[in-house]
Amino acid sequence: MRLRLQYVPAGEHAHDETLRRIQQHLAARRRMDVVLRQVKQVYDDPRVNFV
Repeated sequence: MRLRLQYVPAGEHAHDETLRRIQQHLAARRRMDVVLRQVKQVYDDPRVNFV
């Protein structure tokens, strides 16, 4: 994971931007968790054979 540091003049804008990025990141993590859970369900399903 690569964090990009960017200088933004102090003020509300910088804070809003940071919050927006954090929320985007969390949303992406949640989507990834859902996908991984679905993959795990398939993987754990006894009817499915991985050869």
